[in-house]
Amino acid sequence: MLRTSFRVIIFAGALTSFFETHVAAANIEVIKPVKTHITIIVDDPVLRTGGTVLVVPKKVSPDVWHKLRNRPEKSMLQDNPKAREIRDEDKLLEVRVSSKVSVVEFDYPADGTYGFNLVSGDNARQSALRTKRVLVGSGYYTDQKTGARVDWDEVSTIHIFGPDVDESFSRSVRISSNEIMNSGADKIAGEGFVVHRLSDEQIDRAVIEEPK
Repeated sequence: MLRTSFRVIIFAGALTSFFETHVAAANIEVIKPVKTHITIIVDDPVLRTGGTVLVVPKKVSPDVWHKLRNRPEKSMLQDNPKAREIRDEDKLLEVRVSSKVSVVEFDYPADGTYGFNLVSGDNARQSALRTKRVLVGSGYYTDQKTGARVDWDEVSTIHIFGPDVDESFSRSVRISSNEIMNSGADKIAGEGFVVHRLSDEQIDRAVIEEPK
């Protein structure tokens, strides 16, 4: 019995080493969650002036998510490279933003993940778009019409560089999310997403200046 136990222990140790060096990498390939990817197309005037996009992924049940179209019925881009990069079972969404302040909410599966990218809406001016994620974290706002609290598990604050704004403007937009979501902004709703577009007047009323 002692000899048998000794052999088992040695073999188990060898297996542990093998799993650490070889099998772990294989498991990463096998277990790959489904994904929503959203391409945010940046148009004028924000492409010229600069501004901010708050990107808000919203977790939905797998049943709701699976009902979404896998690809846009008609792509807004001449050739969206993400359509080739993501898998057939994933979802690709496309939206446009043009306001100096926009909020993009989109659905992703509770058992999956998500990603996003920003591209210029003008193919001839791709280099005109420069962005930076200046803040990321959770948040919430209170709907003033219903009194309900709306939680955001994660919000990415994307600064779009331009002559009319600096990074402090985008940080001010983030801390003003409650005012922004109650500003009465225009909404563009599609399958799996909502884009909130603020007018300049709404921005002036809603955005709280960051303390100096």
